[in-house]
Amino acid sequence: MSLFDAKEASTFGLFRPKVAQSIIAQLIRGVAFLHGEHIVHGDLHLGNILVQFPKVIDHFPTSELYERFGEPESEAVIRVDGKPLSNGVPANVYVPAWFGARSDDIALGEERIILTDFGESFNPHETLRFSSKTLPLLQPPEARFSDEPLSFASDIWTLACTIWEIFGLRPLFEAFYPTADRVTAEQVEAIGILPPEWWKKWSRRLEWFNEEGELDLKPDVSRGHDSMRRT
Repeated sequence: MSLFDAKEASTFGLFRPKVAQSIIAQLIRGVAFLHGEHIVHGDLHLGNILVQFPKVIDHFPTSELYERFGEPESEAVIRVDGKPLSNGVPANVYVPAWFGARSDDIALGEERIILTDFGESFNPHETLRFSSKTLPLLQPPEARFSDEPLSFASDIWTLACTIWEIFGLRPLFEAFYPTADRVTAEQVEAIGILPPEWWKKWSRRLEWFNEEGELDLKPDVSRGHDSMRRT
């Protein structure tokens, strides 16, 4: 179960405060370890952080597994053309069990995490990478505007965004249709104007802001950069 799964399963999508603090501390230590080994993770987000099953689950008898997580749900296998099943095709298949928990049900002591998915990881001393492949809403601004290759700082950006989402109810950035410009607009509104050399590179900045980085919008429509208009 990922942290994303746990929040999605919960009505309010919140962790208990002490649990959130513990998860964040583990995550920071994990990222620090990677960076100490000269590795940039490259794709930090809630979906790539898993909560470990308690070891005791390996020793549950079948009856206790069913009691805690429900009995297996079967679905009949039926051919679209209505013909009999071929030899070797099972008459029933089973829906995967949900062994997870809602975020607000995870107690302190049950929040041990594993950082996963190293498909975008790289050593910046050996590999020059100029683009980010993580979720569009989490891509650091330097991936778009800097002429320098990505390095450990890009992980710090996604780490900070992930910490916000672990502690909070909603992500820091959540453009409905996250184009590069809409994501940049949210970044500037939340954190402030980009460094001067990056600010000048953003050709569409005046659609959202004046040259001082102040919002230049009519707040007479629904929330979000997608629907707001310039004055």
